[in-house]
Amino acid sequence: MDTHLYCSWRKALTGPRFARFAALTLLTALLLSACTLAAIPAPSPTAPPPSPTTPSTATSVPTQTALPSPSATFIPSPTLEPTPTQTATPPPAILQDGFDAWCVPGDSPNQGLVTSKMPSDGGHYKQVKDAVQLTVPIGSCTFVYTFNQPVPTAAQLQIYDGLDHLAYTLPLTSLDGQPNIGLVTLDNKLMLDPPYWSITFRLAVFTSANGQLWTSKVVFKRPTPVACFDPNSGIWPDPVTGACPAADPREPELCRKANSISCYFKNIHTEK
Repeated sequence: MDTHLYCSWRKALTGPRFARFAALTLLTALLLSACTLAAIPAPSPTAPPPSPTTPSTATSVPTQTALPSPSATFIPSPTLEPTPTQTATPPPAILQDGFDAWCVPGDSPNQGLVTSKMPSDGGHYKQVKDAVQLTVPIGSCTFVYTFNQPVPTAAQLQIYDGLDHLAYTLPLTSLDGQPNIGLVTLDNKLMLDPPYWSITFRLAVFTSANGQLWTSKVVFKRPTPVACFDPNSGIWPDPVTGACPAADPREPELCRKANSISCYFKNIHTEK
């Protein structure tokens, strides 16, 4: 380098001018630095870094996965059968055509036969006005009743005399295989061989639970005899002996002489 130039630079850098220039430059730099620092905002405090998490040594329990609830299976309600309407049992009664009766002679092999069918030698009843009529004398008579249901327990046939007083009762017998049929066989001598041309009783079927179920007059009648003296006399022989009066009651003088008692029976005399 040129020695002269070098010396000039050195002189300049070390001289009083340069010193003032350097001081001024330094002051200017300080001021600018101060201004710059004042303009820069103070940094906000930085949050401390999170402390390191110590890994848990506990074994994590797996969360149980909720199972889907079982869907309810629809069970249909059982179909209710309609309750059958209970038909009220009618009270016991004898059918409208549920009566029958017949009689058999005293020497009949069918006498006392327990049957709902009249035997071949039987004599059937007749309906005369409001009464049942049976011809006597005979050995026995059977009365048959057909009910709308089995024969009621303790059903009985009641027999009332001419004054409508209860004379006696007989139980109704039901037949095997025919539970709705009950019958009674009569062999009472007063009825079947009465000392009259006819005698009337009232018969009734009765139960204690249901009262009277049937009733009718029953006439036990002997065959009509031949009138005494003349067919139109209206004078009948004695029903037991068959004898006519000793004198015609229509002739008072003859009857007076014959006696008031023996007048009617030629087999009985009190005259001396």
